[in-house]
Amino acid sequence: MDAVRRLLENALDVTDEQRVRADIEAALELLAASEAGRTEAATADEAGAAADGGREARERTGESD
Repeated sequence: MDAVRRLLENALDVTDEQRVRADIEAALELLAASEAGRTEAATADEAGAAADGGREARERTGESD
């Protein structure tokens, strides 16, 4: 679950509460998907969507990656 690890590590590196929350929520969604027995392809798609959502949130708040 490299995607979950990256999301959680990213959450540790930021100070914006909204961004931390988004990264943790995305990681929890990935874990739930994994536990539900979804394929790696579906998990990868969700990770990409979660990363895109986090990026969009940062752009709205004026933060950079």
